Amino acid sequence: MRKIMTNGLMSKFSGHGQKGKLKFIGKPIYNIILYAARKASKEKLSFNEITKEVLDVLRYAPYKPGGSQHKV
Repeated sequence: MRKIMTNGLMSKFSGHGQKGKLKFIGKPIYNIILYAARKASKEKLSFNEITKEVLDVLRYAPYKPGGSQHKV
């Protein structure tokens, strides 16, 4: 995900659209990421495992460099 979205952009999304952020689950890019991750994995990951990882990336993006709450 970090190859296609910046931390600043990911900071504007949450999984289900909480706290005034945009909803990420259900967007076309979410489905593309799910299927690409599943296809690229050696062991077949479940969609739930991939979703958990995607949500973790979104959760911590604001605190990474370029994110909305990054402290210098």
